[in-house]
Parts: sequence; C-alpha cells; structure tokens
Amino acid sequence: MVFSRMVISMDQETRNWAMLLHLSILLGTAFPVVGMIVPIVIWQWKRETLPMIDEHGKMAANFIISMLVYWLALAAIGFMTCGLFGLIYIAVAILGIVGVVFPLIAAMKANQGIFWRYPYIYNWIR
Repeated sequence: MVFSRMVISMDQETRNWAMLLHLSILLGTAFPVVGMIVPIVIWQWKRETLPMIDEHGKMAANFIISMLVYWLALAAIGFMTCGLFGLIYIAVAILGIVGVVFPLIAAMKANQGIFWRYPYIYNWIR
C-alpha cells in the first residue's frame, strides 16, 4: 500500500481548517453521529472559500464512509458467528485504534501543509 503525500502550499487559515476538519472526526469516539456530521459540515461550509478544503473534505468523508462499512461488516460477521472466533475482537480493536490514529496523522499532516491520503479506504467521493 502506497501512502501518498503531496506537499501543497497552503496558507495558515487553510491549514487550520483542514486540521480542524480531520480532528472533528474524533468527535465520533464520544458522539458517533457528531463525528460524522461535523467534518462534512466544515467541508461544505469552507470548500468554496478555501479550495484545498475540498480535497481534505473528500478524503475525510471517504474515511468516514469506509469506517462505517468496516464496522457494519464486522458487526455482521460477529453476529453470524456469534463471536465464536476470537479474531473478530482483535479486528474490532484494530479498527478502533485506526479510527483514532489515522485522523490524528491526517490533522498533523494538514497542519504541515501536506495532503495525506488515509490508507485502506475506498474513494466513494471523487
């Protein structure tokens, strides 16, 4: 898997909003629906005035959708197997860690002016 990074010259306002957009995904750890809505609201609100926010918003939305699909798949597998396989618990733990670590990395990179693509996600929105 290639972790692409693109260094882009962004002004400080764009960097701050991009960082906030990625960090707002972490609201989902405490308030699941809020962690899905707030990044999309920031993206839609700022994408006209700050063009690079559009790319960050698409990436964040793709991450949210992909994580939702992964959680639903794990829930279905866990339900069908009644949790008999211990691997499902490991997969849930890994997915939980990824759901926290990847937005943190993306926020740090956005603050540095680097567009970081989340690994292992499908580009639902192009």
